[in-house]
Amino acid sequence: MGNCFQGIVISMFVRDRAFTFGHGEISNSVGVKASRPMDDVSPFLPSRSLSSKARVSETFQNSPPLVRCVKSKPQSCQPTNPTSNLAISPSHPSETQTVTTSKISGRSVKQLKPKHYVALFDYNARTEEETFLSRRDEVLLLADTDSEWWLVQNLSSGRKGYVPSSFVAKKGSVEAEEWFMPMLSRKDSERLLLLEGNAQGVFLVRESETSQGSLTLSVRDEERGLSGIMNTVKHYRIKHPDYRYYYITTKCSFSSLQELIQFYSIDSHGLCCKLTRACLCPPPITSDLSVKTKDHWEISKSSIVLIEKLGAGQFGEVWKGTWNGTTEVAVKTLKQGTMTKEDFLKEARIMRAAQHPKLVRLYAVCTEDPIYIVTELMCNGSLLQYLRDGPGKNLLINQLVDMMAQIANGMAYLEKEHYIHRDLAARNILVGENNCVKVADFGLARMVEDHYCTYMAQKSTKFPIKWTAPEAALMGRFTIKSDVWSFGIVIYELITLGQVPYPSMNNTETLHQVSTGYRMPRPVNCPQPIYDMLLRIWDSCPEKRPTFSSLFEFFEDYFVTSDANYKHANSALTGCSACITTVNNNNNNNNNNNNNNNNNNSLHHLSNLTPLDTTSSSSTTSINVDSTHSAVSKCCSGRLLLRDKLLRQSTQ
Repeated sequence: MGNCFQGIVISMFVRDRAFTFGHGEISNSVGVKASRPMDDVSPFLPSRSLSSKARVSETFQNSPPLVRCVKSKPQSCQPTNPTSNLAISPSHPSETQTVTTSKISGRSVKQLKPKHYVALFDYNARTEEETFLSRRDEVLLLADTDSEWWLVQNLSSGRKGYVPSSFVAKKGSVEAEEWFMPMLSRKDSERLLLLEGNAQGVFLVRESETSQGSLTLSVRDEERGLSGIMNTVKHYRIKHPDYRYYYITTKCSFSSLQELIQFYSIDSHGLCCKLTRACLCPPPITSDLSVKTKDHWEISKSSIVLIEKLGAGQFGEVWKGTWNGTTEVAVKTLKQGTMTKEDFLKEARIMRAAQHPKLVRLYAVCTEDPIYIVTELMCNGSLLQYLRDGPGKNLLINQLVDMMAQIANGMAYLEKEHYIHRDLAARNILVGENNCVKVADFGLARMVEDHYCTYMAQKSTKFPIKWTAPEAALMGRFTIKSDVWSFGIVIYELITLGQVPYPSMNNTETLHQVSTGYRMPRPVNCPQPIYDMLLRIWDSCPEKRPTFSSLFEFFEDYFVTSDANYKHANSALTGCSACITTVNNNNNNNNNNNNNNNNNNSLHHLSNLTPLDTTSSSSTTSINVDSTHSAVSKCCSGRLLLRDKLLRQSTQ
């Protein structure tokens, strides 16, 4: 961890209106199940995942139960040892039966009639108010008045204390199954399943993103290609009609998810392979350092120990440190006189509310001079150094495109919440494990009224010219569209593995050339569709530039297959939902070759793969594809690749 770097997260916002927060779809968690914690993927953050177990509870309470109490009829395909047909209730029901009020560790809590829960992950207590958990420990839920921190009693140790609600699930519920990760997206499930260490047959179950009431079984598989064995992920729709039974093929239905999983764990029965074990999932990332700092995040400087200096900048130094002797953090120390305590706290409150998996998380602040800003620690430092001097030098095009999607995801959130970053560059993006990237350094950030509202910078403000849109550099007019321009420069940095943009020009020459229409030529290893998108991003008219939302969709589904790759079913799975295949071609070195020979071949999409054959039970083939975006699922007949659709899509 000596090479770790810190996420600088300073916020300087203009508050032109009342600011409300709606984070129903924003989270800092990765999932909810694991057979054991995985240290090597601890910073892995899905783009759309659970913020807490309470989030799942809320979803289930607003819809029919996931599994109802039904006595299953004799099935044509039954497991050897079927599990019980009793009802499986949601993990976190609404607990309204208050029995007493007491004080525990100085906090007033309303205690509930105890309910049995089970620990999904290990948890090391960070304060005296919390308690330790070991995976599979049984606990009693005593109070759930806080959606993110629950008061429990560990039955193994007898100790009472708070734990993150996302670390426990109701005993016997489907949420307690280690393979059940309901809020994981298709793309994130692929990232997780394709991690090193997973083998053929590793699987997980998640909610379908495009079919309400359905689930998806995602399975890692292996396929032989011209360049050898390729790791792939196949997705199977699990139908759940009328909330009564589950099936992948209508010939085999089950009264519970557990029965279905057990059945396909004995034999593949027409799937790509039999299920071997649940995919290991890292513990969720908590949104706060502890229950103590949730509401009191202005902390004492004595709780911070600075361990290793990581760098220095114009406004201060960056340190690796620990909080309370238990938790590794990154600490940004601000030089005295940088800003007043009142101004800093005002802006920090707004910035702390900006929570997204692809934004570096602010945990706490110390307002004694020098001011400390405490954030999560990103172990691989800045993206710029990662590309130039670190493992990023060996990244392939599919990995670079995935990073582009992650950055666009974080910026799409800022776009939605009406923030302007104003300093988006590879040096201000941080890298964690497994090429996880997050947007950081909000030192120039501002909040505006709407997407097209302009922030006029002061004349004394300095700009990074080569990353700044011409209208912003020349007139100081910043909008979210000027951030889009800067994102184009970040794409250039990624494609060229950290090269300086406009390499033969100084700042003055760059500004003159760009303002008169010059655009950088296509880099050697840049696929033509990405360069076409770059030219749209660098449009001289800000309103014609794409939105971050559309850019996220473009890069997220850059390698999506078309319907032409789906064929009719084999006899083993007649009536089965469609299967979609994603390949991991990290081991194929030809991804970066031959891009200049033929622009049409530079996409590296998956047309060479043949997914599992599928068909409907009727004479007319019906294919239901589970994909990340509804734009894909709506084009069921003769669908074009999503990336081509987005290239033609009108800019909002």
